[in-house]
Amino acid sequence: MMTTRNLRPMLLAGLLLLGMLATLSAQAESGWLVAFERQQVTPVNRADTERLIEVGVLDTDGFSEMVLSLGGEFKEAVPGKGRVGALLVPDVDAFNFLMRNEGKILFPLEVQAHANGGDAIFVSEQMTVRIAFPRYRVYLYNETSSGAVASLYAYRVR
Repeated sequence: MMTTRNLRPMLLAGLLLLGMLATLSAQAESGWLVAFERQQVTPVNRADTERLIEVGVLDTDGFSEMVLSLGGEFKEAVPGKGRVGALLVPDVDAFNFLMRNEGKILFPLEVQAHANGGDAIFVSEQMTVRIAFPRYRVYLYNETSSGAVASLYAYRVR
C-alpha cells in the first residue's frame, strides 16, 4: 500500500527528472555548445591519418566562429612529453578521401593540449576559429605513450 511517506521520494525524483529534462531541452534548443565527452584516445600520431580516432560530425551551418577546448586525463602511465589533439576536418567527400587515402589534411581546425611531464590531467588553451564549412568531421589523436580519455567542447557563435 502506497502511503504519503512512500510517495514523497518518488515525487521528488519525478520533479528532479522533469527539471533535468527541461534543462537538456533548453540546451538542445540553443545549439551553441557541442560536446564530444569522455572519448578513449589510444596513442596514435597526428600524421597517421588512417588511424585517427573519429568521434563524430559537428554541424556548423549558420555559425561564423567557434571556441574549441580540449581536456582530459591519462589513464595509464603519466607520459613525460607529447600532445593530445583534435582535428576538425571539413566534411567534404574529396577532403575525406584525400585524408584517408593520401594522408593529406585539407583546411583543418585544430586544438592541442600538451603533456607536461608528471601531471595526469591535460587541458588546452581555448582557441577561437573562423568557420568556413557547414560540417566538420572530428578526429582525435594522442602523440604520447599513454592511453587517455579526452573531451572536446565546441561553443559555436553566430
